[in-house]
Amino acid sequence: MAEFKRERMRVRGDLVSPMFDEEINAFGEHKAFWMRAMNDQNETVMLQAYRVDYIDTNLADWSLTWMLGLYHKRSEPVVPTFVRPPLGSQTEQVNGQVVYFGEAWVHPDRRRESLPDLFSRYGMILALLKWHPSAIWGCMYEHLSRRGHSVRWGYPIIEPSVYRWEWEPEGASKNEWLMLARRSDLEVLIDEALYRED
Repeated sequence: MAEFKRERMRVRGDLVSPMFDEEINAFGEHKAFWMRAMNDQNETVMLQAYRVDYIDTNLADWSLTWMLGLYHKRSEPVVPTFVRPPLGSQTEQVNGQVVYFGEAWVHPDRRRESLPDLFSRYGMILALLKWHPSAIWGCMYEHLSRRGHSVRWGYPIIEPSVYRWEWEPEGASKNEWLMLARRSDLEVLIDEALYRED
């Protein structure tokens, strides 16, 4: 993850999010991985990262405390508008071994291609094979979710306004949407990938 931090700084010119900062997380060898796609000139054109955590309560109760703690460790002030997702959120039903997806970046020249969709889906399949999680989740800008990016990337469950900020984290929006894929959704992804290869 130290290499990922350096690569993100090199490619994007800013610091990795606290969720993937190896200086404030005890990743070990099996708690996180990152991926990049490179063009023919060996230039990085896509990045993404995954980490696994064990949630003994549920994602609704756990996730905001987790985020705030990590931002606090880096002395970055963030203030949520609400302390948990709206009642009835799918996050209330997610627990156990859960994977967080983040740091998704696609070079502007590649954003209109289908490659980012495949890149995300292959990352999800790798996370499934590595950790056998009950779910994979992440946050996305509202305007991107409204355009269908979450679904194209492999996340069939989308919820608006799950994380709302008075003072938002660096690189986030005031109103972040949840993207979620349960284990059964991940198994469907694999089935679709196999079907496409036939």
